[in-house]
Amino acid sequence: MYIVGDCKQVKTDLDSYNDNNAHGAEIQMTSDFTDDLHELDMPQEYPNRKPE
Repeated sequence: MYIVGDCKQVKTDLDSYNDNNAHGAEIQMTSDFTDDLHELDMPQEYPNRKPE
């Protein structure tokens, strides 16, 4: 439930910003974390030389 609560708070903040921005700028958000999860699965260390 913690992630859902965090996402709800971010959406509330985002909606407030978009509704109250005097210059009409809007921030867009997505709740699809698929790309983020794939990135976290990528290696964190790389070899010093090119593989043969």
